Amino acid sequence: MFQVTREDMLRSKVLDPGWYPVIIKKVSQEKAKSDGGQSTNTWIDMTVLGGPDQQDGSRPNDTPLRRCFSEKAPGFIIPYLQACGASVKTEGGNYDIEKSIGKKIQAYVKNRLWEGNLQNDVVDFRALESES
Repeated sequence: MFQVTREDMLRSKVLDPGWYPVIIKKVSQEKAKSDGGQSTNTWIDMTVLGGPDQQDGSRPNDTPLRRCFSEKAPGFIIPYLQACGASVKTEGGNYDIEKSIGKKIQAYVKNRLWEGNLQNDVVDFRALESES
């Protein structure tokens, strides 16, 4: 027997490129494999809350997404911090990433080919536009 859950099926769903409202579900840190564990990667797990119908007619709702930030390139996390409401100063500072759990923001998804498979690639973040 091989069990596949709804979340497993959604994880493999490739979204059309564009901005999607997401909720931050989990923040975790792991030793980087690329340098033998000398640095740390911070993983952001999020879930799509909605968005336009996809080209195949499906809805993007509940699609899980992930983004990795490396401590070796900390500048890449700035748009994420700002989208979550942090005031990022030009001189830098310390930011508690755990406080982003539960935040609703927007994530820009592109598609990339990795080991022959098309995947979602979260490349940018911005604050969630308020509904008027």
